[in-house]
Amino acid sequence: MSDSPSVLKALRKYSYSLQVFGVALAFVIVSILLLLIVGELRDEVDDASRVTAMVLFILGLISFNVYVNVLKLRRMFPVNWICCCSIALLLALGHACLLGAQDGDDLVWAVEVLALMCLYILLGLWLPPQCSPLLYIATWFIVVVVVTSCFIVVHQYNCDDCDTPAGIIHGLMVVVMCPVMIFQAQVLHGHLQSMRPVLDIPLCSVVLLIDFLACYIYLTSMDDIIMSSDLLSSSNRKLIRDASSFY
Repeated sequence: MSDSPSVLKALRKYSYSLQVFGVALAFVIVSILLLLIVGELRDEVDDASRVTAMVLFILGLISFNVYVNVLKLRRMFPVNWICCCSIALLLALGHACLLGAQDGDDLVWAVEVLALMCLYILLGLWLPPQCSPLLYIATWFIVVVVVTSCFIVVHQYNCDDCDTPAGIIHGLMVVVMCPVMIFQAQVLHGHLQSMRPVLDIPLCSVVLLIDFLACYIYLTSMDDIIMSSDLLSSSNRKLIRDASSFY
């Protein structure tokens, strides 16, 4: 009987983690399914789809901000779950309308984003509670060194087959995700205020969904990012200036 309080505490902890990450995973799966379904219904993203995506994103983000700032909504069951599921659905539909038909490579990126999220959440769990900001900086610096070293090694030994701009884009995502996800993991596990946000489980799941959607959209926009960087390169800027002066 002396072990019963610790057992109950562990069960509550596992139940909390299962709810937060299980619901977040369900949101992610629904968003991917909607992406595939909408992609099958149309071949290319037209202006109507972009406008629809913008409207859905605006509605979802406004609803998210209202929900976060109205404490009464966050404490009313099952209103809090209904609100968060509605917000997740709006964002997932906007995500599906914004992107075109997805192929196998795009779905691999979804796995990459989920793997990085899991890695950083575990890393945030392993960091001590209320750790010093210097430890955050040191952890981020280690990630930067590892990513840079891997990029240099791959570029030197496999230079002919590697895609340098794509590697830089992936590396930037890995580096930028690190402090954001570690901080969120510390909050989710109650390491910052010595208590887990048990009453905000649906909100935590929506935040994790937003992280996934942001990273996935970033990766699927890789070609546009590379094209924009090429247009803004020094040689192209000179060409644009010469053409402008000619006309």
